[in-house]
Amino acid sequence: MIDLQPYWSPDVEHCGVILKDLSIVQLPNLSPTPTESFEMDVEQVLALDPIATWHTHPRTGPNLSAPDYLLYLQHPKLWHYIVGCTGETWCYFVEDGVVLLHEDPDQA
Repeated sequence: MIDLQPYWSPDVEHCGVILKDLSIVQLPNLSPTPTESFEMDVEQVLALDPIATWHTHPRTGPNLSAPDYLLYLQHPKLWHYIVGCTGETWCYFVEDGVVLLHEDPDQA
């Protein structure tokens, strides 16, 4: 299982990628409002050749926001993890142009 909970913070959204060897890489949050959103350098992300992205939600659970949904559609080959303030981490994937919640994030 990938443990992203240590990256959660009540103050800002943290973000990064997961590599093929399952190592976790934290990247700078470039958002002008990091307490409410996250933004990563797409070129940096793609250069790392990740299998997944991740980010945290400081004040909400790991539910999918509208911006998350639109971002995930742009990267359909990656898994996407959200770490919520509830201590839960949910995993999402894209199938047939729709973002879906993985039923068992421990197996993703």
